[in-house]
Amino acid sequence: MTDVRPSQRMRDLGIVQQGAGILAEPARAFDLPAECDAAERIVD
Repeated sequence: MTDVRPSQRMRDLGIVQQGAGILAEPARAFDLPAECDAAERIVD
């Protein structure tokens, strides 16, 4: 069995890690009430 570092396994699963450029980008606000369902799914 090949040992895989936990950080590599998380990366392989698509978990964004510290230092990734996307984490420095501001999130966009939801367009409420039009995106109410999407907001509830994410927050829930």
